[in-house]
Amino acid sequence: KVEIFGSINILKNANVKMKWPESEISEKLDFYKGKSHDSLVTAVNETLKRLKLSKSKVGFESLEFSNKLDSALFAEKCSAIDIINDARQIKTEEEIKTLRKSSQINESAFLESLKFLKEGNDWHDVTLAWYTKWASEGGAGLFWGGGAGSHASQFYPVESSYKLLDGDVVRYEGGGTYHEYWADSGRSAIIGEPAEKELHFASALASGANEVRKLLKPGAMP
Repeated sequence: KVEIFGSINILKNANVKMKWPESEISEKLDFYKGKSHDSLVTAVNETLKRLKLSKSKVGFESLEFSNKLDSALFAEKCSAIDIINDARQIKTEEEIKTLRKSSQINESAFLESLKFLKEGNDWHDVTLAWYTKWASEGGAGLFWGGGAGSHASQFYPVESSYKLLDGDVVRYEGGGTYHEYWADSGRSAIIGEPAEKELHFASALASGANEVRKLLKPGAMP
């Protein structure tokens, strides 16, 4: 059984008959509203009561939250955050597939925005291309922290109509979700021909990434 809390309040016009699909959605909202608790605390209290855990030790993700509950509904409490985090690391095949799709969309969005990395172009066009690709693939671009030239070093760059210049270093940093699964990655680029120093830096970064890849396996620690 699932306990529901909270509700969505909708102002309805009594003189207008709702059409499908709004009518069906409205009926479902009314149904669940009648079964909904007023808060998360009351919903969890009801769950503890239903499960008859008054003589049991109960683990919580947040001990701070557990302090708001009826202490008579459990004998002892403890932190279960380590168990929960371990469980979250185990992904189903479908979850892995969705995570991979999310990462692929982000990569596609970077590649799409690369088409606008030309001298004289507006940085807004680069940004818009990235967000548009996310949307067209059914995802949502949620974080964009890239920049170019004098705007490339800021982690949260100031939005501006910066005109790209030959020789600009471009820093990509962006992420979003596909079916609520997150992808986040970064890239670097150069407008025009890279300098020797820039090629050296890129080579060093690639070497470091390749070493890390060798350690990526199930059970490896960060």
